[in-house]
Amino acid sequence: MKKVYPDWVEKHHTKGTSVKQIRDNYYLYAVTSHYSREKGYPVSEQRYIGKITEEGLIEPDKISFIPGVDKLVLFRDVFDLSIFSEPERRLLTDIPVLKIGSCAYTGHLNRKQISLLKQHFNYDNGVIRL
Repeated sequence: MKKVYPDWVEKHHTKGTSVKQIRDNYYLYAVTSHYSREKGYPVSEQRYIGKITEEGLIEPDKISFIPGVDKLVLFRDVFDLSIFSEPERRLLTDIPVLKIGSCAYTGHLNRKQISLLKQHFNYDNGVIRL
């Protein structure tokens, strides 16, 4: 029997996620699995996304990283740089990004880099939503 959550919780419960209820609080997790040869069965991996409230999703201060699933790559390896001019490409090409699911997380950037990302992507506070 499928657990029924309030509408404000269900709108965050999308494919590839699970909701956990602890007392009156709801928490959202990204869920994936892979077959483990050592164990002989699929192993589930979960990443905490945030706490769900009636006001919306509260993301954590720290991001959990799953080795082998998440990748630390360069900006040029994830995004098409042809939309940028040559000087803009030089500013962005070697930025390290942590690609987790449908988001890419950046570290500290200068004002020009932030401005470029905001112009071309859904970018806010170090997060590029893909």
